[in-house]
Order: sequence, then C-alpha cells, then structure tokens
Amino acid sequence: MKIRLLIVVTALLISGFLWAEIAPETVLAKYSNGEITMENFNQRLNMIPVMYQGRYQSYEGKVKFLNELATEEMFYQEALALGLDTDPEIEEKAINQIKATYYTEYQKYLKNNEIKISDEELYEYFLEHLDDFPGVTFDESKVMVEKQYRPQVEKEFFENYDQELWQKYNVTIHEELLDSLDFNDQSTFDPIAEQKYVTSNNPEVEQTIADLKKLYDGLPNRNKQPFLRLESRLNSIREMTKMDLYYHEALKAGFDQNAEVLKAMPMVYRNLMLREVYNRLVTNKIEVNENTVHEYYNNNLEKFSTKPFRKIQAFGFKSEKEAKKARKTVKKALKKDDTESLSAVLASSVFEFENGEIDHIYKNNIIPKCGTDTLWCDVVWNVDYGKTEPNELSEVFKSAQDFYVFFRVLEDTVPVATPFDEAKVQIENEMRRDRSRELFETADLDLRQKYGLELFEDNLVEKLTAEEYFTNAENAQKKRRYTDAIYYYDQICEYYPNGSDDYKAMFMKGFLYSEEIKDKEKAIGVFENLIDQYPDGDLSDDARYMIDELNGKTNVFENMK
Repeated sequence: MKIRLLIVVTALLISGFLWAEIAPETVLAKYSNGEITMENFNQRLNMIPVMYQGRYQSYEGKVKFLNELATEEMFYQEALALGLDTDPEIEEKAINQIKATYYTEYQKYLKNNEIKISDEELYEYFLEHLDDFPGVTFDESKVMVEKQYRPQVEKEFFENYDQELWQKYNVTIHEELLDSLDFNDQSTFDPIAEQKYVTSNNPEVEQTIADLKKLYDGLPNRNKQPFLRLESRLNSIREMTKMDLYYHEALKAGFDQNAEVLKAMPMVYRNLMLREVYNRLVTNKIEVNENTVHEYYNNNLEKFSTKPFRKIQAFGFKSEKEAKKARKTVKKALKKDDTESLSAVLASSVFEFENGEIDHIYKNNIIPKCGTDTLWCDVVWNVDYGKTEPNELSEVFKSAQDFYVFFRVLEDTVPVATPFDEAKVQIENEMRRDRSRELFETADLDLRQKYGLELFEDNLVEKLTAEEYFTNAENAQKKRRYTDAIYYYDQICEYYPNGSDDYKAMFMKGFLYSEEIKDKEKAIGVFENLIDQYPDGDLSDDARYMIDELNGKTNVFENMK
C-alpha cells in the first residue's frame, strides 16, 4: 500500500514551472500623492541579491514585500512633508556616501582599463607555480591562472596608484593632533578645533579637527568604535582621505556623468531622508533610564539567567495497566531502597536508554531521546525550582509516542541570574529594540492613515490554469518549500472546484502535511475533508489508509508485502 501511495503521488505531479505575467502598469497600492505599480515592485525586487529573492516568490512573500515597499513609501512621504529633501544636513551627509560611490566606480574603471595582463605574464606565473596547477597544460589552466594571479597584480597596482595620488595631492596626516583627542571629552577638541589634521595642496581635501568631530557625532553608534582607538582611528582617516582623492580624480575623469553614479545618487538621498525621518519618529522618542532598566530586569529575570534543566528517570509501558502496576512497584522500591526491584521494572520498560535516564530537559516541549512532547515536558516542569524530590513519582500519563509513562526527577538544575551590572547593556539594547519596534509599528499605522494608503494585494496574483498551479506546486516541493506548495494546492481548490483538479490537489496537500511537514492533525483534517466531499473517489481509499497510518492503526511492513 505504501508503495502504491508513492506511485499515486508521482502520477499526480506534473513537471515544469510556469508564471503568469502581470502587466507592469497594474496598480498594487495607492496613496494621496501617488501609487505603487507592478513595475515599481519588480524594479525594487531586482535590487535585492538573487539569493534572497526566492523568499518573495510565493503569494505570501509578495504580500510581505509589497507591505515593506508601502511602509518605506509612507516614511518617504513624511520625509518630504518635513522638508528633508532640502535639509542642509542631509546634503552634507550625502556627500560622503556619494564620494563612496565615485570611489567604487572609479576603482572598477581602473581595474578594467588600466590593469592589463599579457599571456606572457600569465605563462611566467604558471611556470613559477606549477604545483598549483598539477596535471594540466597552460592552455587548459589559463582561466584558473588569471583568477589566481590577477588579485596580486591589482593589489600592486593600487598600492602604487595610491602612493602616486598621495604625492600628487601632497597629503599629510598629522598624527600628533589625533593622538591628543578623546572623543568622549569635548575639551580636548576645542583648543585645536581649527587646526588641520589633513593638509594638501588641494584645499578641498584638507580637514580640520572640527570637521572630524562633526563627522564622528553624525555616525551611528556602531560605527563610532574605531575612532576611540588611535590605530584604528588612523586607519579610518587614511581610508577616508584615500576616498577623497579618488573622488577628485573621478570628477576630473567625468564620472559625474557615470551611469552607476547617476543611478545611485537618488537612492543615497532617499535612504538618508528615510533614516532621518525614522530617527525623528522612532529612535529619538526612545527613553531608557536606570529605573526602567531595573524594572525590566526584575520583570524578565528568566531572560537574564542560565537555562534551567532537569534530569529524570523515566518508565514507559505499552498499556496503562502495566504502567500503573509498575508505578506501585517503583514507589515501594524507593521507600525500601530496593534497587533490585527498581532494576527489574527498568528492564521491563520500553525505554532502552541506560537506567531510563533522560538529562537536559528544558522548557522547550522536547524530551531528549523521545522527541517533541508538550504534555510530558509540562509534567516535568509542574513543580517549582528547587522543590522536586527524587523519590516522588509523577502520575501515569500517555506520551506523544503513545506509551504510558511515569518518571521521577533525579536532578534539578535551577536558573542562575546574571548580576544586574553585567546585564545592564544587554537590557538597554533589548529595551531599545522592543520600544523601537512598538514606535515603528505605531508610526507605520499612523502614516498609512495620514496618506490614505490602500493596498490591492489580489493584484499580485493573476489566476493561472490548474495545470500551471500544479507545476508551480511541484517546483516548490523540489525546493523543499512545502508551505508554498500548499498555497498553490489551495489556489486549485479555490479556483477549480471541479471534482478532479481540486480532488487531486487536496490529496497532495494532505500528503505534504503528513510526510514532509509532519503535522498529523492538519493531515488528518485534509484527508477527512477529502473523504467527506468525495467518498467514492479513486483516492479515497488511499486517504483512509493515510488516516489509519497517522493514527497508528496500520502495520506499514505488512502493507508493503
């Protein structure tokens, strides 16, 4: 029977993968000042690394992405309303990011146009590194040779090029000024604020101590750390100065008209405006003080403690009668310290692990060696910390494996709290994260209402043929994306309730719940629904078999004979 089921499932699946195209002008969202179309949706989706795009291919994924786009647009509309598109501070912050784009694109240009490697050079490198290319000729390994050799050539080129730029612009970094700074003490900056820590024959490259402090104050906290240590501070300043030099060289080479630079500039301003409006609506409203941190610590002490766990000795039997009888025997044996009788009960238990012992049981609904078992885990933890007794036995109950079980707690490892001073930074970060999430969700809802956002999620999906849904479901199964496959089967049931397509889709849905997702209750529910709707259908016997198997009423090996 099991083999037949596999044949049935294989027969129901159809190979291939198909999508219905949705017109680019299809409107997915409207708000007071504009709309989001399918074209906008796809453009933004294509900006995401390919490895992450798959998570947005299902309907649920597309809805999620649309909501993310809508939220971003609402915050951007608020940024425009606040006049951030003409804010001088945004303009100033944008310069450094724009310089970084020039730097990246100019480096690419130099790599592609100034670094040339001849076949003679590659061959010479090949001869010098024969051990790296065993058993192949130069012609056979030429691509590999260049792949290994090129990074060395590029490194040498840019080291020389950087040195030439440094000399061309006559750049000096005055380390003695930087050495005297304490970024947490403004008084170390004030006396030398107008002195230049970077000097050059080009005034636009020069930087004062006041410029450095302003740059530091505008950085996110995570980016400030390097400036607190002298050596990493110097490295950061050298990199920023180098970026300045590349920026000026790129401008001379006409990179203000470079396609990638022109493409990046609007996104730079947009992202800075989004960050600023987020700060105003969320970050700047977060208040964390000593009292609230202490209160959070006391109310969430378990989060800042070691995880408690217990070790038990378990006894399992196939029938309730056997288990209750064994429990009485164990109870007497423990009172009399009768190890022989205790060992005899353990020997008759269905559990084969040594002495019936199970260690490291946490509050996670999992019993090690036995799997997920919410009831068993609850019974283990129904006694408070430190109040368990090794001679006290639990009542008999039925485990998820359908055995009748009782146990005793051998060891109770209680949680140990981390001292407040050690946990303080973690608590502050958690509080800020939790509060920022709350404020963000509130701001999102308020802005959606303010700008009259209306989403048309149904426009994300164009109705496919039943065959197309089947092929999409199969493709999802091959990628082990079973919830996506179930979505496609649900679409068939919704759009094609014809007693054939929906019938097959329903069976496949139940099969996935049973065999792949391992959700017994949902699988049984789907198969029962199939039998109710189509009691005389070709797959109804298979559905009944699956229900029996899920309920433990069949012998798989007998059915395979």
